[in-house]
Amino acid sequence: MFPLQSMPPERFFKRGRPADYAVLCPFTMKRRGDPFSANVAINMALINANFKKRRLIRYHPFKYINFRYGRALRYTLASLVPPDIPGFWRSHYPQPLLKSTYEDVWAKEFPTLDHTCRRRLRTPGDVNDWLMRYWQLADGRFTPTSPNNRHYFTLGENVKGSLNAIRTQAYDMVCLNDNKAVSDIAELQKKVSEAFESILPKKSGFEK
Repeated sequence: MFPLQSMPPERFFKRGRPADYAVLCPFTMKRRGDPFSANVAINMALINANFKKRRLIRYHPFKYINFRYGRALRYTLASLVPPDIPGFWRSHYPQPLLKSTYEDVWAKEFPTLDHTCRRRLRTPGDVNDWLMRYWQLADGRFTPTSPNNRHYFTLGENVKGSLNAIRTQAYDMVCLNDNKAVSDIAELQKKVSEAFESILPKKSGFEK
């Protein structure tokens, strides 16, 4: 995750609430045996065990049906019919979370969290930190904000686009993720470093 523009505190918290977007989106597992997907599946199982979708929409209608979400709102509209919460649109960006959210989740799902913490490596039976975000969204403890002006790039598939976004500072922040399609990691690292050097030629006070 890399910030490309100056961002005020309100970018993450508004009136003491996390600035986030509650976009309902069906969750699917793409690869059999993928522990990450299994973790998200358990996240959603816990969410549906503690929250009912009908109550979410009833008590927080404008947090779920909100035009700030832009085109992403269509996913929520398409997910209103099934009785359960199908999933949330994923966020690969810095996540504002409340301490009270951690306290609530630990109080209600201690065995699962304790089990996860005792594992040195990710396993299919664990949860991940996205559970905290999902809990906040389901509980309505957030202020709706637009998901735009940030972007997720898979470097192995869109090197040119990611480098151009950095040089032009097209977004306030970007997430750069590699994958198996990256053939020359040294060359890619050089190109990304050069792109950042073009907008940040001087060292920060923390580097001096």
